[in-house]
Amino acid sequence: MKALITVLIIVGAVGGGFYLLLAKVNQDPGYAIPVAFGAPAGGEVEMNVAVSMLMPRREEPKLGRAGLLWDEWVGDHFDLRDAAGTKLPLKRSDFSQLMTERQAGGTPEFFLITKLRPGQSYTFDYIPVMPAPRYRYAFTAPSAAKKAEWLTFKRYDGR
Repeated sequence: MKALITVLIIVGAVGGGFYLLLAKVNQDPGYAIPVAFGAPAGGEVEMNVAVSMLMPRREEPKLGRAGLLWDEWVGDHFDLRDAAGTKLPLKRSDFSQLMTERQAGGTPEFFLITKLRPGQSYTFDYIPVMPAPRYRYAFTAPSAAKKAEWLTFKRYDGR
């Protein structure tokens, strides 16, 4: 009888550990995206975001008469808003003065650049495939330059 109880305890422990391991493996890790902030000037701080070459492969930009519709793709897949809910513009650029390609994790497809107000709160959403799910990073714009770092955008199911 003791042997049976011991076996049941061991099977229960192994089964519980396996269940916890599967739960951890199936957890959505989010997306790590490189972001850098410049030094504040004139009441604004510049933010640069590296868009990797893999991001548009998840859902490619549409093709227009003049080529790929990158601005439309950016508008569909990135949503930066201030505390009042106002959507802020993101300008595409082929280079960044705030981060190197190495800091961006290799040669990015392009960079997104915008100006923010230091000390203000923002939410920045990345939508890999339209219309959902969204991955969000909430932050306060820094009041000093901040070198490039990989920020984790976590799954956001609310609106």
